[in-house]
Amino acid sequence: MMAKRYQDNYLETVKLIASRLLASGLVPRYGKDRLERILTAENADNVDGSIYLEFEGSGTSCTIHADLSYDWSSTSTSSYKDADDNAWRDYTFKADVNWPSHGSTEPGIAMARIAFYQRCAQLAAELLAEFAGKRIRRMVQTAQEVKDQQAAWDKREAEAKARKVVNEFRKGLRAGSDRVVQTGDLVPGLYEVQVDEPTGIVLPSGERQVKLFTLNVHDLGGSALLMRVQ
Repeated sequence: MMAKRYQDNYLETVKLIASRLLASGLVPRYGKDRLERILTAENADNVDGSIYLEFEGSGTSCTIHADLSYDWSSTSTSSYKDADDNAWRDYTFKADVNWPSHGSTEPGIAMARIAFYQRCAQLAAELLAEFAGKRIRRMVQTAQEVKDQQAAWDKREAEAKARKVVNEFRKGLRAGSDRVVQTGDLVPGLYEVQVDEPTGIVLPSGERQVKLFTLNVHDLGGSALLMRVQ
């Protein structure tokens, strides 16, 4: 089977969109500086794929919103991995235009505004034609980042399970004493759990006195030693 290798074209695509907007011949009103910064960006982490550029002309304005987005609500577009376990996502392109509403207007001014809006809408349509059907991929995490994130999740999950075990079996345990408890599927390791009960003693400094427990888990699915340290 051929190894899966992908090309990250996210930053390249955002730069192309920015360059198309700036080279349109329309006069930018707001957003030009941001697009110019995009063109010089070297890292996709410093680039937002949601681009707003407002143009002015014929006594009015029109904003084009060009957006590269990831659909978080769709399981079909969740991240996937390449042969090296780097995580990737697919992005889709959308573009729309927006302009202010006007009241009663002289025909000549209305026709000039309509022509200006048509130019903006044509530009947005051209962007859609060029980028809407394009496969846009981005590496969102390296293999090491994926591994580190999973390790962090596993650690938080284990700590939450350890706290649950401590809360279940700590009743009546005095400082310096211990007992053997069942830990279920808790990952082996030494856990420290602090408990700040509502009935805890309030120290002169205003801090609450906490109870400190250690849970020493030797084997998965076996027993562990629960000790109250203080």
